[in-house]
Amino acid sequence: MSWCQLLDAVPLGPVDDVAEVTAAQLRRVVEDLIEMGRWHVGDRDILIVFDAGYDAPRMAHLLDGLPVEVLGRMRSDRVMRRPTP
Repeated sequence: MSWCQLLDAVPLGPVDDVAEVTAAQLRRVVEDLIEMGRWHVGDRDILIVFDAGYDAPRMAHLLDGLPVEVLGRMRSDRVMRRPTP
C-alpha cells in the first residue's frame, strides 16, 4: 500500500532551520501513521523521499528512532569520483 502526505506550509523565520522544521513535520506524520495502525512492528520501513534541496544524511539523522528509510535525490553538481588522470 502506498501513502503520500503533503506537509503543511510553514512560514520560516530568519533563525529557523529548514531541516529541523521538516524533520519535525515528518516525525509527526510517521507517528500519526503508527497511531492510526497504518504501520506495525514487522512491516517494512516507511520510505521518505527528498528532493535534491535536502541533506538526506542529515534528515536520516534527525529522523533516527523512527521506522523510516530516507532516500534523497542528489544534486546534479555533485561528483562522486575524481576525473581519470
